[in-house]
This record gives sequence, C-alpha cells and structure tokens, in this order.
Amino acid sequence: MKVKFGYRVKGSFEIPFGNYRVELSPYDLESIVLKGYVLHPRITPRGILGNAWVESIENCENAVFLNEDSYICSALAGLSHEEMGVALIKGIKEYIVELGNGARYKGERAVFSSAAGASVIALYDPPYTHVFTATQEGSTVHERVYRGEPERVSIGYRSFSVVYRDGRSQIFHADEISEAGFPIDALAHCNGTVLGKSSGWLIWMDSEMPKPTTIVESEKISFIGFQSGLPIFKIENKLLRLEGGALINVEIPDASGFVTASNVIVINRDDELFVYDANLKPYMKMRKDASSKCFAHESEVFCCTEGICGFLERGESELQASADISSGSHTLHIAATDFPFYIVSENEERRGGEIEMREERATILEPFEFLVELRHLLGSHKLYLLSPEAEVSIDAEAKILTSSGRHECGGSAYGKINVKRVEAPERIKLFALGKDLKEGENIELCLEKASETINVEAFDAISNVRKEIANIKPSITYIGSPSSDIKVVHEYDESVIEIESDAEVRNPILHCRNGDFPLQGKISEVKGCVAPAFITYELYREGFIFLRRRDVVLKGLIDFLPLSIKESGLNEYSEGGFVVKIAVPELPNIDPLSSFKLKVGRGAELYFKSKQIGRIAILLGDRSFLKTAIVRAGMNVLYIPFSSSYFLTFDNGHRTYSYKLEVPIEELMRIAVKQAEALAMKTEQRINFINLQQL
Repeated sequence: MKVKFGYRVKGSFEIPFGNYRVELSPYDLESIVLKGYVLHPRITPRGILGNAWVESIENCENAVFLNEDSYICSALAGLSHEEMGVALIKGIKEYIVELGNGARYKGERAVFSSAAGASVIALYDPPYTHVFTATQEGSTVHERVYRGEPERVSIGYRSFSVVYRDGRSQIFHADEISEAGFPIDALAHCNGTVLGKSSGWLIWMDSEMPKPTTIVESEKISFIGFQSGLPIFKIENKLLRLEGGALINVEIPDASGFVTASNVIVINRDDELFVYDANLKPYMKMRKDASSKCFAHESEVFCCTEGICGFLERGESELQASADISSGSHTLHIAATDFPFYIVSENEERRGGEIEMREERATILEPFEFLVELRHLLGSHKLYLLSPEAEVSIDAEAKILTSSGRHECGGSAYGKINVKRVEAPERIKLFALGKDLKEGENIELCLEKASETINVEAFDAISNVRKEIANIKPSITYIGSPSSDIKVVHEYDESVIEIESDAEVRNPILHCRNGDFPLQGKISEVKGCVAPAFITYELYREGFIFLRRRDVVLKGLIDFLPLSIKESGLNEYSEGGFVVKIAVPELPNIDPLSSFKLKVGRGAELYFKSKQIGRIAILLGDRSFLKTAIVRAGMNVLYIPFSSSYFLTFDNGHRTYSYKLEVPIEELMRIAVKQAEALAMKTEQRINFINLQQL
C-alpha cells in the first residue's frame, strides 16, 4: 500500500511526545515553545539546544524552573531555563525576584509581561527600579537601571520596553538601552535600531533623537517579520509593509490566522496553510491539522507538531505500508525516505523512517486488522491494513483397523497417521485426535470407533486459539473375528483340553470351584477340577483381542442327578479330571397341600393350596377317571368330574404324598335337592365351595 503526501520535508528533527501545544515566540520569531512543558531546551529551526525536559510537577501550579535542579511554584511571572531562569513571586509584604544563579531581589511593587519564550519584570525597590529580561537564550539583570517607579512593560521583536510613572521610557535591545522622554512601547528591533509605538505613531528610536514615521490608527498592531529587509506588520486581518515613512498595503486577500514573514509570507490557520513567495504570488496551499504550526524562517517554511519539526517544501512524498506475518507474528511495516512520521496505536507511539509493529498476542490463524494513526508534519492519517492468516497445510495419509474385539491399545479401533509434510510457522502446532503431528513421523491412534474423517487442528500456543485446517480421509480395514473350538476328552482320572483357532491363543485359564488353573499351550491335561467349570481365553489377531468363554459340559451328570437327589447328604460324581459335588439338604416332612374346596356346577372345580412345586395325579372314588397336572406354589384349581370321593397323589421330586377326599353326607343330600330343583325348573345347578373332608 502506498500513501502519498503533497509535500516534502527537509532538515527534520524529533521532539518528545507529550500533551502540549506548539507556539512561536514573538520575541525572536524562531524559538519554538511547547506549551504544556514547564521546562524544555531551546528549540529553533536549527535543532534542539539542550536536554532538560520536564512535562509537569505534581501539586505545583505556575512552576518556573530557575535551573535544572530548582523551581518555584505559584510564580506570578517568569521564564524557565536550564541555567538562568527568572521568577517573580509575591511575599507577605513584598515582591521577590529569584534567579537561576541564586540571586534574589526584593521590591515594593512589580509590573511584568510574559509571552511565549520571553518575559520582562520591572521591580521597584525605592527609589530605583531593577529590570529583568528573559528569553530562551537566558536572562539579563539590569540593576538600578532607573530612578523612578515603573508603570508598565511590553515585549517586542528582540526588544523590551518599560514605561515609568513620570512619563519617561526605556527600551532594552541587543545589550543596549534606549531612553525616551515620553511613553513608548517596543515593537521591533530592526536594522540596528528600535521601532516603537507611542500615541498612535510609529517612531524610530534613533541614537540622536526619536524620529516619528507614520500614524497607526489601530491599537492592535503586531510585528510579523521582514520582506526584502522591510518590516511587515499585521493590523487586524491586513498586512502592511513599512516602506520609507509610510505603511504600504501588502496585496494578500485574506491575512486571517497566525502570519509570519521572512521574504515569504506564511499564513497558518487551524486547518489550512497558505504560503506566498517574495513576489506575493501563491506558492503553496495545504490542508493541515490544528496541532501543526508553521511559520516563515529565512525565506523558507518551517513547521512543528507533536513529535516532529522540519522545513516544508513543494513536491510529493511517498510512504510504503504493508502487513503480513513476519517472524511468526502479525507485523505492520511502514517505511519512508526523507519523510518524518510516527504511528500511534493503543497508547503506543513509535517513530522512525522504518517501523515494524508486531502484534504477538494476536493469533496468526486468523487475519488481523491493524488500525493505526500515522502522524506527520501537517496532520494525521488513519491506516487500515489487513494482515492475512498464516499459511498452514499438511500432507498426510491415515489407516485405521477396526474389529468387534478390543485392540491392545485399549480402544475398539487402531490407526496410524503418516505425516509427509507440514507447513506452519514455528508457533503453530498441528493436532489430530489429541496427537501432535510432526513432519516425517508415524503417529499411532487408539480410537473408540473408526471415523471416516480425521480433523486436523492448528493450535496457536501464544494466543490459545484452535482452528480446524484440514480433514484426512483414512482407509478403514475391518479385522474379522477369528474362529475357535475347544475339545474336552475325558479319560479314566484325567481330562485333556485342546483349543483350536485360526488366531493366536493367549491366556487360556480353566476356572473351577476350587481355583483357576492356567492351561499350558493348546493341549492341556486336567485333574481334580471341581465343577461347575468354564474355560476363558483370548484370541489375538493384528493387535485386536477377542475374549472367549466356554462352559465344560459333563454329559454323564444328566443321568446321575436324578439318582443323587433322592437322598439327602453329599453326593460326588467324577468324569475324567472333573468332579461334581452335590449337597442334598434334608427336607422337613411338611404336608404340602391344604385348604381343599369343591365348586359344583355341570362338573366340579377342585381348589387347593400348595407349599411346593410338583406333579399331582387324581382318581375318582370309583377309580374310573385319572388326571395329572403340574402344581405350583400357592392356590391351584383343577377341573374334574363330580364324585363323592377323590384319591390324590402329589410328587415334589423328593417325596410322594397321598390324599383321600370325601364330600360330607349332608353336602351330598343338599346337592341331590339342588339337582331335583334344577330338573324341575330346567335350570343349571350351581353349588359354591363345598368343604371337602380329608381322610
């Protein structure tokens, strides 16, 4: 990016940054005064003469430095200087003037005047007056310079004046004192003599006698410099040249603003600068900021603003600005040749012909916008420059193995990323699934599931920012589940276990009631294993582990069980190297069936309670009907023909119980009556819940 300016600068130099206002001293029209500093060295277009800089003093108003080491607060007037400052203070009963060399003067009365870069004090110490003049070059004491009391003082171009109460005057200039028998105020020291103003007249203070020149109607007249050796004055918004004995109008349309002359005429306004050449032709017109102040000096234009001073010329200057990522950070580059500037960003100020500003805390994974204020001799310029995001790329391929088993890494999938190439600034690290990706490395992955896409993230460790920058499509291979079989051969007092598989067999263990026994290899002999028993083992294929379990079945136990539970006690069964121990508890002799009731209708429903599970067989009293059923614990019901008596046999697997049930005679008679009534009425007979008699 190029930034162009419609002027050139030469002879520039730097002044400090700070909260101040640039002013030109009317005393010499060349000393620069920084209003806001209580002490600074003399500044002229030739440069800075000294090195004392004091911007402010806490809790000290109207401070005046007498020298670098001492200052006065609450001064009425004076001028700070590195060596010979002067200050006027008000004592309890008197006025006091203090100097940088330690001298002190007291008086009854004082009159004073101050301007940028100059001060004059007339101290009356009856019967004499002491006069103190101070400029940026130092201070001068005129002791007992007049016998009389001062009335007023004034400051002109390279001159000071004192008017006394008796109507007489003194003008101090170039180590000389000119006296007049009438009141006169100094305007300028020109060509070896002094020009003053008195009662509306411009008067030359000739060595022999004063010479009135011309009448000035306005009270507001100020000396602004010279053109072709002739003094130029500003009266309101007009410029007048003293030529011969008359004030000649200078043909400039509008002289409003701060105007100075040194062959060229410079008109400085808040937002504009106008320059006219020695022939009063327009020479330069520029836009500017109010903080920049320009004036004429030795036929050239000299300007100052915060931080910069230099001579202004017609032409064009160019500044190069760019933003990129340099040394791992967003960096702003600004460079110019023979064009002074400085930049301001977030309370930071930098200057120089070539500036680099880094934003190290800003992430380089995103673009960054630099917003800075570029300040130059005539004002400021906003710069918006976008630094691109860092170029981050990766070339990698990935392979993932997955299966129904668990991988030995701990996940259900296992993968590898082969990183071929990584392009990223040093501060950027690349990660995939929590793994640091580095060029030339094979990164192992342990996954809970196989993913069709592996996201690659860039991590900026300085700004703690992450960003997805790539996706890797892995090749996925499924590892099938291996097959296996177990053969158990039972011999006389031992068993032989053989494990067959198309994968590697690991950690085979026989789990018995009396302990766990590792099996040796694919074929193992077993003795004394108390059943129930089972075998566990692992099948290993390409890093995946498949867990297997197989129960040991003793086929002869099926025939042995019915016999072993007939009697209580500890029964033992052996088959090869396996032993089964069956403990049959002794059951109490408790009648399992009770609460027999009969519900009579077209048939009969037999209700009863059982405390055990088993089977039941029912015969009618004439033994003509047989029915069997399963009995569960709790209430049971059986649908059977009606009979006056029943025979029941209940078997719980351990013991058999027999029951004979009869319907009481009175119930039989009641049933007969009900049957007769039913036949007569042609209705169905219903008798609910007859309590049976158990014999």
